[in-house]
Amino acid sequence: MAGILLAYALLFYFRLSFADDLDLIPLMEKYDAGALSLKDFFLAHRESHFHAGAYFLLVPLMILTGWNNLWGVVLNAFLLILSHQALSRHLRRMAFSGDDAMKWAAALTAFFLFSLDQAGNLLSSWQIAVFMNLFATVAGIVLFSREELHYGHFFPGVFCAAVAVYNFSTGLALLPTLGLMLVFHPEPTRRRRVVMILLWLAFSMALAFHFKTAVLAGAGHTDMSTGSKMAFVLIYSLKYLGSSISRYASDWVIPFSAAGLFFAAAQVRLLMVRFKTPILPLMAPLAMMAYALVVSLITALGRLAFDTDQALVSRYISFSNFFWLGLCLMGVMALSRIKEAKRPVVWMKTDARKIIFRFLLILILMKTGNIVQVAHKTAGTSLQNQALRHRLIDSYPHAAPKDLKSFYPFGPETARRYLDYLHERKTHLFRK
Repeated sequence: MAGILLAYALLFYFRLSFADDLDLIPLMEKYDAGALSLKDFFLAHRESHFHAGAYFLLVPLMILTGWNNLWGVVLNAFLLILSHQALSRHLRRMAFSGDDAMKWAAALTAFFLFSLDQAGNLLSSWQIAVFMNLFATVAGIVLFSREELHYGHFFPGVFCAAVAVYNFSTGLALLPTLGLMLVFHPEPTRRRRVVMILLWLAFSMALAFHFKTAVLAGAGHTDMSTGSKMAFVLIYSLKYLGSSISRYASDWVIPFSAAGLFFAAAQVRLLMVRFKTPILPLMAPLAMMAYALVVSLITALGRLAFDTDQALVSRYISFSNFFWLGLCLMGVMALSRIKEAKRPVVWMKTDARKIIFRFLLILILMKTGNIVQVAHKTAGTSLQNQALRHRLIDSYPHAAPKDLKSFYPFGPETARRYLDYLHERKTHLFRK
C-alpha cells in the first residue's frame, strides 16, 4: 500500500504552490535579505497554527531544490512510512501475539495510514506540517504505552508533543491524551508517576499559554449562545470523525460516527470487563481514538464562525483516521479474545464475533468508497493545478485576475508579488 501511495503522489503532486502554500515566501524573502531570525519560524499562521517544524524543513528544501514541490511530497510519504513502521512494531510487541491477529492489525494500520483520501495533504509540500504532526503523535503514543515508562521514554514523549504542536494546532490534543496515559499506565512507581504528571502539567500549561497568546488572540470569536455553541461543537465533531469513513455520503456521517462511538464503548467493555484485558495492550488504540476525539473538539471550537459542513474538508481525514484505526485494532483484539474463549460471547442474542466482523467489514467498505471518491477528486484538482501553472507561465507578467485569485486568493497585489518572486528566481514552478 505504501507503493500505491507513493506512485499516486509522484503522479499527481501539485506542481504549482498555491494559496496558503505561498505564505512561505515572506520567510524566503527575509532569508534573501539576510534578515531571517529564529522567531520568524514561530510566527502563527493566520491565527490558526504554528508551522515552525515545517518551516525548518521547507526553507532549506526550497532553497536547495529551486522550489520543487516533488521533494516535499516525497518527505510526506516518508513520514507516513515511518509512522506505520513505528506503530506496527509497537502493536506486534504489545498487543497482538497471534499470527492471524497481527497480520490483520498490520494490514489495517497500512490501510488507514496510507489511505489516499488524505491526498489533499499528501500532494502538497506545504502539508509536511501535517505529516510531521502525525509522526510525532504516533511516536508520543508509542513511547507512553511501552511496557516500562521511565524518564528515557517520558522526555522524548514531551519532545514529540512539542513537535506536534509546533507543526499543527491539532498537536494540542496530545496534551490531555498523553497526560491520561501517564495516569493510567500500570508500570511507574508512585513517586515517578507523580513527578512525571507534575512535569507534564507544567509543560502543558506553558505550551498552551504560548499557543493562546501567539495564535488565539481574537480567533474563534462568535456571538453564539452557550447552548448553540454546544450543539455546534457536537454536530461538527461528529461530522469531523465521520468524514474519514463516509464523506461521500454526507447524510450518513453523523449516524455512522455515533455508531462508531457506541461500538467503541461496547468493545472497551467487552475487553476490559468480560475478558479482563490489562490496560497496557489497549493503551495505543485507546489513545489514538482519544486523540482523534479531542482533535475534533479543538477544531470545532476554532471553527465556530463556519458552517458545520466545513468539518467535511478532506484535509482533516489525516487526523480523524486515528479514531477508526484505533476502533478497528480493538475489534481485531476482541475477535482474537473471543476465539480463545471457552464459551461463546453473545450480544443482543447474536454471536458477538459476527457482529464485530460485520461492523468492521462495513467500515472497511465505506472507507474504500471514501478513498476512491477523494483520490479521484484530488487527482482532478491536480490536473487543474497543472493547467493553472501553464496559464501563469504563458501569460506572465500579465496574468488574468481570475488566475491570480486561484493562485493566491488573499489579495491581488500580494499574489502578483509572490508570482514575481517565483519567476525572478527561476523556480521549478516556472519551468515547463
